[in-house]
Amino acid sequence: MLCLRRVSVRFAIGLCAFAASVSTTRAGIINFDGRSHGEIVTDYYQRTKGISITALNFQGGPDLPIAFDTTRTQTDDRDLEDPWTVGNLGASHKANKILILAENDIDANHDGKIDRPDDQGSTPALGSAGQLTFDFAGAPQFALGLDLLDVETGDEIGYFAFYLRGTEVARVTLEQFIDPASSFYDPSIVFGDNSANRVQPMTAQQLNIAAFDKLVIDMGICYGVDNLTFEPFNGTLPAVPEPGALAAMGLAFTALARRRAKP
Repeated sequence: MLCLRRVSVRFAIGLCAFAASVSTTRAGIINFDGRSHGEIVTDYYQRTKGISITALNFQGGPDLPIAFDTTRTQTDDRDLEDPWTVGNLGASHKANKILILAENDIDANHDGKIDRPDDQGSTPALGSAGQLTFDFAGAPQFALGLDLLDVETGDEIGYFAFYLRGTEVARVTLEQFIDPASSFYDPSIVFGDNSANRVQPMTAQQLNIAAFDKLVIDMGICYGVDNLTFEPFNGTLPAVPEPGALAAMGLAFTALARRRAKP
């Protein structure tokens, strides 16, 4: 028993010593309006807001997050052009630049921008088009909201996965926003062709988690995102126990179990 007590005390001390304290910071927003049509958006917001953006294309296209100018006409994706016809943001909403998962990486004039931006499409039979990942560089967040553009029928297979320290801790599907039985149901959200909807901030309490430091957006069949709003976590997170402490506790409990098992 003495050995177990020593290990337990050391483990408790380690928890206190490695508790993560987070200072107060202000909420932020990314709206992509400063980016150019076809611009590859990866580390720009890492410099200004500490957030990196990466993409993963499931349908054979490039792994690129790119900006799309919704005020343009005659683009390769008419469904992402103003004005919007369905959704809680209304026809008067001006999204300007939004973020999409690139379908191609053609840059014939070598200016570093995709010549004809288009979002990667898919079909229900093929599954999701891909994912966009927003990494907050280990800075825990408390809440997150965003705008969804052109979420059509079938896109409900898309979802938001919240991670903390490399582990998925919560997931919300697009379908939950239009399901009256879901705690995330919002009767103002209407999905459809050329739709524009605002998803109100999802908080850590609603997600039943402490916080998150990475967001993975599964793009479903295909849609765009905009106005990513986030509120940093202000508090203390549980410490991550050192591997040695966990191993020592495991050995101690094993030894105790064997001792109790002896006649």
